Amino acid sequence: MKKINVLVTNDDGFDAVGLKVLVSSLQKVASVYTVAPDYQNSSVSHSLNLKYPVFITRENSRLFKITGTPADCVRLGVLEIYKKVKFDLILSGINYGANMGEDVLYSGTVAAARESVLLNIPGIAVSLVCDNDNFQNYKPAGDVVKKVVSNLLVLSKKTGCKLWNINVPNITVKTGKLKGICFTKLGKRVYDNKICVTKNPRGTDVYWLMGRYVSGKSVINSDITTVEKGYVSVTPMITDTTNNGVLDSIIDMDLLKK
Repeated sequence: MKKINVLVTNDDGFDAVGLKVLVSSLQKVASVYTVAPDYQNSSVSHSLNLKYPVFITRENSRLFKITGTPADCVRLGVLEIYKKVKFDLILSGINYGANMGEDVLYSGTVAAARESVLLNIPGIAVSLVCDNDNFQNYKPAGDVVKKVVSNLLVLSKKTGCKLWNINVPNITVKTGKLKGICFTKLGKRVYDNKICVTKNPRGTDVYWLMGRYVSGKSVINSDITTVEKGYVSVTPMITDTTNNGVLDSIIDMDLLKK
């Protein structure tokens, strides 16, 4: 059976452990090509580097790092670096930390998968839920991806959904093994949203945007509650953010009418 062609990227940077585990896990089931940022890009969302040039460093024929964002990695990987390769799938991860609920709006990991969909290629974002853990076990997440990739590709063709967001519990000796895999919806993450104000050596105020995760609001069948129970969460997502329910109810309304 011919291996599928997969482009791998992330937002944690070229040297991230999660990226290496993801590449290693996929190599038995896919032809893997990698383009990753050469520095940390967490929370850059779907930004593209339009004001400054992007520099590319070739490590080998299937391994490149760039001075750009995760979305830049996908565009350059598909349209330039590997333009002779027909990709079946783009995988982003394995991210250090959860990407659940509204996290997906800020996440560079999810944005890379979303960018692939904009290029008409199925995209999967994968994250390890290890926000407050001292030990990160990426291997189970890599194993999960290897097992579900082919089925998610089939589902993409069958349902038309091309964007998938996977969150994997951090398995330790204390937590045991994964209980299974569930399809979920996005939940609600609650943060303690704070602004930390300090001063630099010259006495100028410096502002740090902070947000420590507090809890996840209880939403039935959400990614958050599913992961908390020890299951892998797989959430189908869309790129069209139109509120169709509201649109249908106001489509004939005349805003200029008094």
